[in-house]
Amino acid sequence: MTSLPVRSDLKKQKLYADALAEIASIRADGLGGVVLDVDEADTLARLNRPEAALEILARAPEPLPEYGQALLAGLLDHAGRAEEAASRFEELAGREQLSPAVGQRQGSGGTRFSRRKP
Repeated sequence: MTSLPVRSDLKKQKLYADALAEIASIRADGLGGVVLDVDEADTLARLNRPEAALEILARAPEPLPEYGQALLAGLLDHAGRAEEAASRFEELAGREQLSPAVGQRQGSGGTRFSRRKP
C-alpha cells in the first residue's frame, strides 16, 4: 500500500497525475477516509479540476480537517459561490489558531471575506 508521504513527495515534485493514480490505487484496495478525500480533492484542484475536487469534498464525511475546510472554501469561491465561501472563510477566521497551511490559504483568499462589513 502507498503511504501519504509518498503522495506528498509526488505532489512536491508536481507529479499530480501520479499522485492521483496512487490515490485511485488505494481506493481500489478498499481503503479511504476523510484524509484521503481531502488529499484527492487537493490533487484534483492542482490538476485544474476544481469541479471534481468539489464533488469529492461534498461526499466526504464531516467534519473535514482544517485544511479540507479551507480548500473547500477556496473551491467554492472559485466556483462563484461567494456566499458559501465567505461563510466558511469567516468560520475559519474566527478560530483562535490555524495551522500554517490553513492560515496561508485563508490569508490568500479569505481575508477579503473576514473584513467584509455585514
